[in-house]
Amino acid sequence: VEMLFCTSLVALVGARDNAAFSPRHLKLWNTKTASVICELDFEGEIQAVKMNRKRLIVVLQSSLHIYDLDSMVNLQTLEISTLGSSLPGSQQAATAPGTS
Repeated sequence: VEMLFCTSLVALVGARDNAAFSPRHLKLWNTKTASVICELDFEGEIQAVKMNRKRLIVVLQSSLHIYDLDSMVNLQTLEISTLGSSLPGSQQAATAPGTS
């Protein structure tokens, strides 16, 4: 669960032990209206979710997806060589497709 500051926007990701809500599925939820704003499915399990006022970042084992929060357009997908055991502050490199 990731909350955008003190707003009503919450990102929800399923747990491995909950068959009804997959760890590959993300829901953006408005707590004021109790409604789903957007749902996203990914090819792998979601490792972390971060938000700021403009962007939603979804971290998978092998990629990082950056979305615009206003339109929910995927702005960029970055391939990740390896994730460390600690995502925040990880020193692992992310590279854009086609770069070294």
